[in-house]
Amino acid sequence: MSKILLIEDEFRLRENLIEILELYDYEVHAAVDGLDGFAKALEVEPDIILCDVMMPNLNGLDFVSKIKQTNLAHIPIILLTAKVDPEDVKEGLSRGANCYIKKPFLTDDLLKNIKELTSKI
Repeated sequence: MSKILLIEDEFRLRENLIEILELYDYEVHAAVDGLDGFAKALEVEPDIILCDVMMPNLNGLDFVSKIKQTNLAHIPIILLTAKVDPEDVKEGLSRGANCYIKKPFLTDDLLKNIKELTSKI
């Protein structure tokens, strides 16, 4: 069972994603913002991280930069965001994210990306 860290500040979306991912037998750990997510990442050492970009305290881009400076730098990161201007995507990928998924997204697309990224570990 793969461990997923989900970092999402929108309560309803976070709870829906937890429910969906658990239905597919993922062990899900959730965080409400980038700072909380960083602490949880160090604690649970997930197999993959799903991270919103626009959040309070520590945004997703800064979270990616910060986590890539730790011993968890190898963990794949999927950014989930409504910000999909080409420059935003380029910035996220240049900081070390593996994938950018635009909100709203299809569950099948998210699951496909999770499976692809976790199969490489």
